[in-house]
Amino acid sequence: MGKFSDDRKRKGLLRALVYGPPKSRKTWWVTKLAEAGFNVLLCDIEDGAAVAGNLSEAAQNRIYRLDLRPNSESLSTSGGAAISYAMSGEVVNFDEETRTYAAVPKVDPDTLYTQIDFRQLGPHDVLVFDTWTAFVQQMIGLTVVISNPTVVPKLEWDDFAKVRLILDNFLTNVLKLNCHVVIIAHSETYAKRKPTADPKDKPKDAIESVRLQPCSVTRAHAETMAGKFNEVFYMEIPNSTMGTMISTKGSEDFDAGCRTVAPGIYKFDNFNLASLMPSEILEAVKDSGEFSSPAITTRTGADISALRAGNSAAPIKVGAG
Repeated sequence: MGKFSDDRKRKGLLRALVYGPPKSRKTWWVTKLAEAGFNVLLCDIEDGAAVAGNLSEAAQNRIYRLDLRPNSESLSTSGGAAISYAMSGEVVNFDEETRTYAAVPKVDPDTLYTQIDFRQLGPHDVLVFDTWTAFVQQMIGLTVVISNPTVVPKLEWDDFAKVRLILDNFLTNVLKLNCHVVIIAHSETYAKRKPTADPKDKPKDAIESVRLQPCSVTRAHAETMAGKFNEVFYMEIPNSTMGTMISTKGSEDFDAGCRTVAPGIYKFDNFNLASLMPSEILEAVKDSGEFSSPAITTRTGADISALRAGNSAAPIKVGAG
């Protein structure tokens, strides 16, 4: 399979990391891009797509949801593995009914597969990963061999290193795509111990610093996340009166910051993510209809096998998600 091209024009493409505690309306805020007319390909790894029901019917029709939760068979065939393969430049055959990835030699001729080809996404498309946290957990499950399901395995340093390499490769490829990309993650408080701390020291004496970061495989990897994106938003609900607040102003305590938005704290209803998009792109997508993209097509297993054998078979484009 071909690899992603490094020389594609990416002027004006959104590269955003949105993170915060659960139920802080992150997914809702991001999927509102469909209201502006964008195709939104929602890689739903944590079953959070229901919040898109808050959008207009027209916007909902511009969202295609890929259910990428673990299936009942194996993590090696689940959603996390499927999008990892797709992000490496492979065309992935995904059975959405069973949430199962199938290699070409193993496709069932009678099954209708969704073919995922991220290389076909363009500036009218927004690729959303929801959530990075759930994706990391699937990658850990793929990497760590669990011999006894009743015992929690201890992750060794080599395990963390393998997962980190997988995640870094994934992020490198996702940021090469010719579409807008938003990764949604949970936040986690990381405590850094003093190098000289004694194991018997009390927490207040042993901890050097505490920092809020996106949840990833390790604290050290979480520290690198913000630097990979042009726009980093932290979302939280400080209290029931204020509602959801969106910060583009980082500090010593947490990561946030944008290249296109002034540092500050904004109310949920006053900050539209589409405002970051170039005006020519907004003008081009404003009258778009239902979701339609060559990145998401369907074929039967029989057609996939026929194409592999050199025979012709036409794809069926997928419409509304």
